[in-house]
Amino acid sequence: MRRTISYSRGKGKLRHTNRKFLPSNVDRNRIADNIIITQESLKEAYDKLFGRQLKVYNEKQKRDDRKIKDYFEKLFGTDNEDTIVKNSNKQQSYYEYVVGIGGKENTALVSKTLSDGTEVKANPEAARIAAICLKEYILGNVKIGVKSFT
Repeated sequence: MRRTISYSRGKGKLRHTNRKFLPSNVDRNRIADNIIITQESLKEAYDKLFGRQLKVYNEKQKRDDRKIKDYFEKLFGTDNEDTIVKNSNKQQSYYEYVVGIGGKENTALVSKTLSDGTEVKANPEAARIAAICLKEYILGNVKIGVKSFT
């Protein structure tokens, strides 16, 4: 059976992405099925991405007032790391993209009845394959030349 791939831009709530907040519609019995590849604050991500370059920049500065202590705060004027913030140049603090393979009608992990009465049949093998594909999409696969996002 063919599967679809969906790709959409999320609203960006880092507390939700990092599982520090669980909405009421979450089945808490299935939290163990979550696959977490990276779980970090924006400060950690910015330090990982820009820390070395920031250090090089700061070492070249002769005046202390030109040194940048916190790159995130310099760019966005805040230390709010939970929601997307934009600066005066309309740059966003982060972008969230949601990638899905298959849909509830053909890639469900468990059987259930939706609120509209629709019966969804479990297809754990399709769900397992979709999880493998998504991991490879994010983490890459050197053998076939897929680069990692991490």
